[in-house]
Amino acid sequence: PRTDFGDEPPPLPASDEAAPQPDLPPDMDVRQAQPTPKRPPQQTANADTRLEAHLLHGLLNHPNAYYRVNGKLREVATDNDHLLKSALAPFSPDDFSRTEMRVLMSTFIDALEQDDMEVVAYMVGHTDESLYPALEMVMEDRMQAKLEDPAAVARGDLDRVMAKIQRAGVIIDPQVDVIAQAMRLRGKRLMREREELRLVQKNAYQDGDPQQADACASQIDKLAQAAHALELAAHQVARLY
Repeated sequence: PRTDFGDEPPPLPASDEAAPQPDLPPDMDVRQAQPTPKRPPQQTANADTRLEAHLLHGLLNHPNAYYRVNGKLREVATDNDHLLKSALAPFSPDDFSRTEMRVLMSTFIDALEQDDMEVVAYMVGHTDESLYPALEMVMEDRMQAKLEDPAAVARGDLDRVMAKIQRAGVIIDPQVDVIAQAMRLRGKRLMREREELRLVQKNAYQDGDPQQADACASQIDKLAQAAHALELAAHQVARLY
């Protein structure tokens, strides 16, 4: 029967028209050519910076917490003597992912090792001008200022526990927060090291070096176990509130 479109078939709606396909190698699937959306790296960097600044703020206000952090790390190491000793070594600038925070942490340790000045005064007087914005972030603790805005900063389960206890009117030992956050920060560092080892392991397989690949696998497993032990320690500390 004759249609209103004459002898030609009706045109496809615009939304159903096939989009032009890119020129691809014959062995590549079209889906492989589609870009994978990723979170802008700057967002992650800012969140990490605020987390690390929050911990440094706690250390500046409670310098003795640094020794309690190392005491907790020794405790975890004693309870897990089969794990890598380096994974549970004293807290250090290497536990920070941001370069400016590493430098500030190093200056903080220097401040603890001298007796002529208060820690905060030493930090202010021995920080390079280029790092003043980072030091200002630490001093102001912008994360704490934004704690009431969950959309601004996501700090994890520990902060939700803190918020509940604060609403209940319980007095919180601020040093406990420092210890728990330090355990989590060390765990993040171990996970970064694990991912770096995965790349080394992959290259070892590609180079036909199974011995090195197996050694990497052993290290990767121990790092994961240490990170898990630190996470348990962070939860244990949080229960001290």
